[in-house]
Amino acid sequence: MNSSSSIKIEHSICSRSRFNLNECELCKKSCPKEAVVFGDKLKLTRKCNGCMQCTAVCPTGALEANKVNYNDLINKLQEVEFPVLGCSNKPEANGHARVPCLGMISLEMSIFMISSLKKEVQLNLTQCEGCECDVTEHLKNIKAALPSTKPSIELILDSSKLNFKEKNFSRRSFFSIMVDKGKAGTSEILQAKFKMIEEEPYVKKRLPIRVQMINNAEKLGDQALKDWIDSNLRFELSYTDKCDFCGECRAICPTGAIKLQKGDEEKLLFKNEKCSGCQLCVEFCPLSCLNISKKKRIKKLGIDFLHGRSDFFDEHFTI
Repeated sequence: MNSSSSIKIEHSICSRSRFNLNECELCKKSCPKEAVVFGDKLKLTRKCNGCMQCTAVCPTGALEANKVNYNDLINKLQEVEFPVLGCSNKPEANGHARVPCLGMISLEMSIFMISSLKKEVQLNLTQCEGCECDVTEHLKNIKAALPSTKPSIELILDSSKLNFKEKNFSRRSFFSIMVDKGKAGTSEILQAKFKMIEEEPYVKKRLPIRVQMINNAEKLGDQALKDWIDSNLRFELSYTDKCDFCGECRAICPTGAIKLQKGDEEKLLFKNEKCSGCQLCVEFCPLSCLNISKKKRIKKLGIDFLHGRSDFFDEHFTI
């Protein structure tokens, strides 16, 4: 597989590119083929098989799926009663919508699909066994980290358990789908929020797709899901009285989560709906007076699914 056709790299928002002392290796640790290398900038070698697991953990969105239309994906899944998501590289595996590889599915994308569709989504893994991109374990970890409420995503390894039915637009089913779309209200929100922003490198801010997904899920989900997102997927910023409000944290932040209030009462203004938890502000602070914390961590099988962190968070963050 040609990795360049499925994964796009935006070097200007990579943590390592923004701060030369940054040691983030989440993409490298997630890569089963050791195809991620760091030199002058992040690169994917020919070893890359396009499993896209790196895109599921990158906190800043420097690595993201290329040419995936999330609006179209959700709309296709919304059109059927029992939606099935498949892989573009496995045409023999049925799916109402497809992604380049199911390895791109993150915790955030799973939550987004659940809140948008309000019904179970089956991931068709029946053709994954033996594939060099086998992402079954990755998806099992994602599934284990999801809230226990229904609906949810289901991993289908046995074809006999796949509930795939071709779209059938009878009059009754058509109106049922229209009602479901109205209840979910996804189209307007997605069109307004999912914009690929091309900004001046290293200066302007860009919100990663995964953060956008969480913001949309919070708007579309019920109160229980909103509370779960707030407890498990949101960050908080605090700072000590050593802070002199130099604004370096605001400048280094790739998403625009930090603003500086000047005047009689100087303070940092923090928007957690824009924070990806990349920790660049903490590392870059010349006075070491910032702290990013989380209300709760989801830890399964040694991986912190709060935006894909692992032991790196244990070293750099206060929980």
